[in-house]
Amino acid sequence: MAQHYPNLVGSLVVSGSVDALTESISSGCLERIGFASWTDFLMPDNAQGAKVLLDIGSYDLPWMPDFFYKHYCQIMFSNRKERVELLEALVVKDEDAHNHQFQQ
Repeated sequence: MAQHYPNLVGSLVVSGSVDALTESISSGCLERIGFASWTDFLMPDNAQGAKVLLDIGSYDLPWMPDFFYKHYCQIMFSNRKERVELLEALVVKDEDAHNHQFQQ
């Protein structure tokens, strides 16, 4: 936003922030958690995938029966095609990523 509207921004603090989710950053993260794509990880299509998603995303997930995870997939991921397209658009190709140089 600061880049598009510099007259509206007086100062900007950036601390340890990644400008964009690039393919190289993305592939490293996915490799560590054992998935091929963000879609496979964040939009599971079965109970086992939902169980892995919630287990990685929480510190101490209590035991829940498989029907809970199956129901979770059915409820949370309606309009799956549109959500997958949006999720894939969030990952920026390495050659399209810009290295911003902010003034001090």
